[in-house]
Amino acid sequence: MIYYIWLVLSLILSLYGTTVYWPDYTLDHEFILFNDFATVVIFTPSLFILNSIILQGAFFLTHNLLKISLPLAAYIASAVLFYKITADLWPSGMVIVMIFLGSLVALLHLIISVGICRRG
Repeated sequence: MIYYIWLVLSLILSLYGTTVYWPDYTLDHEFILFNDFATVVIFTPSLFILNSIILQGAFFLTHNLLKISLPLAAYIASAVLFYKITADLWPSGMVIVMIFLGSLVALLHLIISVGICRRG
């Protein structure tokens, strides 16, 4: 039961972080530095955690996540999506570092989720 609460809470927070803090670099945006900070601290982890939650949902539907193809394809898809969103905003080296850090946060979320699932 705790695992499902964890997943729903993670899903709600990551959807909120992804939709509300979507990078918006228009000319009428007054706080560009805050936008960079929100993209790094909120949007990037939210997007990769959302990917982790989608993978866990795929596991519940198929019960066969042991194959490497589904997680690898989903990870590559989320990394390419993040790169497409931020490619014209930041230098490529910074985007690659952000993909790496977002992947670490998503991996930490997945480890916590597996621990809660096995415990409860």
